[in-house]
Amino acid sequence: TAGTGADASALIVPWLEASDDQALEPGWGFAAGAYVTALATALAGALLSAGVLGAYLWTVWQDGPGPRATTVAFVALVLIHPLQAINCRSERVGWWRLPPNRLSWAALAVLGAVQWAAVSWTPLARLLGTVSLSAGDWGVVTLWVLCPVLLLEALKAARVRVGR
Repeated sequence: TAGTGADASALIVPWLEASDDQALEPGWGFAAGAYVTALATALAGALLSAGVLGAYLWTVWQDGPGPRATTVAFVALVLIHPLQAINCRSERVGWWRLPPNRLSWAALAVLGAVQWAAVSWTPLARLLGTVSLSAGDWGVVTLWVLCPVLLLEALKAARVRVGR
């Protein structure tokens, strides 16, 4: 890629992959490619935020605002990040097709255990202002955290099929 501008683009805008050929094709322009990448990042952020907000609003709808809804949002906000990190390992390949990353899965397991302690262990729950969650609440969190990540995986697969 020397001399093509691809190597320079990676230095100017680190979040734009130098291998993103469409962003560097004549007629597309560097700025347009960076704009598309930023828009995709914003869409991913909006979907992840919608997952956390969905968990919170579901709980508010069921039980009203209060400590339970806040705790559900807190747990969802923390647990969505390691799943997104697993999803972000590649722009084009599904996480299940990549070599395993044991540290990502370990981080997810540790965060899950810490979140469980944050809501179940009385001294920590008192300190954080959380309440104990039922199995149904954990199911709501799991559903609302997985949905946006799975949707991002589906969009990734569709993008690869279209050829972008």
